[in-house]
Amino acid sequence: MLRGAGFQFAADAKSINPDIMVEILRWGEPRFSWSGAASNQYENRYQWYKQTIDAVYKEYDFKLDYVGISQNESAQNNGKNELEWLKYFTSKIKTEPNSDADYKHIKLVDADGYRDTATISKTLLQNPDLIDEIDVVSSHYGLTGSNELTQLQNKLIAEGKQPKEV
Repeated sequence: MLRGAGFQFAADAKSINPDIMVEILRWGEPRFSWSGAASNQYENRYQWYKQTIDAVYKEYDFKLDYVGISQNESAQNNGKNELEWLKYFTSKIKTEPNSDADYKHIKLVDADGYRDTATISKTLLQNPDLIDEIDVVSSHYGLTGSNELTQLQNKLIAEGKQPKEV
C-alpha cells in the first residue's frame, strides 16, 4: 500500500481536483490471494480487495470511485471470465457491517477486456442476478462495442434501468 507512488499521486490529484475519479484494477495479485481462487476459495482475494479499499481511505483520505473486480485483460477475447469470483465479491461486500457507508458508492467494473465487451455482456445476460451488481462494462484499445453489449444495454433500457457505463 505505501510502497508505490500511485495512491499518493491519486491523493494529490484529488486534493487539487476532487472530481477526479480513481479506480483500482488488478493486473496481478499476491500468491496468498490467488492460490485458493483456483478452487473457488475466494476469501483471501476478497480480503485483499477490501483491505486495499479500506487502506486507501485510511492512509490517503479519499474513497475509491471504481473497483475493477476482474483481472485486466483476463478474458482476452477467449470467452473466459471470473463468474464465481464476481458473484462472491458482489454478494460479500454487501454483508459488511459498514457496507452502505463505505462501499455502496463504489462502482463495480468487470472485465477490463482487450477489445472485448462480448464476454462480460454474455455473462451478464446469462446471469441475471449479476446484471444489477456490475455498474461498468470496460474495454480498451477499441472504439466499438459488440452485439452482446447492445443486447445487454437494450434489455436494461426495456426494463426501465440505466444502461451500463462503458
